[in-house]
Amino acid sequence: MGSVGSSWLYLQSTRDNKKKMNIKIPETEIKIKVKPVNNEKQKGLKAYIQLDFGLFIIHGFTLRDSKYGGGLWLVMPSNNNAGKHFQFFYVNDADFKKKLEKAAIEAYEYENIPVTDTPLRNEEDLKDSPF
Repeated sequence: MGSVGSSWLYLQSTRDNKKKMNIKIPETEIKIKVKPVNNEKQKGLKAYIQLDFGLFIIHGFTLRDSKYGGGLWLVMPSNNNAGKHFQFFYVNDADFKKKLEKAAIEAYEYENIPVTDTPLRNEEDLKDSPF
């Protein structure tokens, strides 16, 4: 599980398109939970990502392979309904979005470290090793 630090988080709720209510959430650490996926029907899909802000959790992020060879990228939660695209979560700060994406990719890569049956080195092997 990875994490991203955050200073202050402001949530904005709109009522009647005139009044806005701001909620200030104190400094929090965002925990990233990764569920790797191996789906033949969706070959570009690599993992489902969940962000845990402590006070609330946001599901629906996905980590995908770029169609254009750019590597992995984080897709925000969204829904397509009747041909209309609706994004549930939007990050206004480009630097924070990059940090979030980087942390999600690192968490995914950590989850996919292969486990091998290679035996551990003994002390005899390490005597001549420069490490």
